[in-house]
Amino acid sequence: MDQPSPTQTYCQKEGILFNKIDADLVLMEPASGKYFHINAIGARIWELIATPRSFESIIATLLSEYEVSREQCEAEVTPFLQNAASKGFVTNVGE
Repeated sequence: MDQPSPTQTYCQKEGILFNKIDADLVLMEPASGKYFHINAIGARIWELIATPRSFESIIATLLSEYEVSREQCEAEVTPFLQNAASKGFVTNVGE
């Protein structure tokens, strides 16, 4: 998977419904009826992209909150954002 550029910006897609279950979230796209279950880290990313946020900003925030290497953080955030975007839950708003 290609690494997003540091300035690539992501945001929650408008109209997505979500419900917190313990530390996880379940998202639903009403138009398609698609569901997406995300774990606690994914839920934190979801919170971060409530407003447009760059890839670098997401990584920097997570690095300040969790004990993880930059490489591991990027390796987990990249597919999460790409998967969520491909399912229609996250909007890639450009650079």
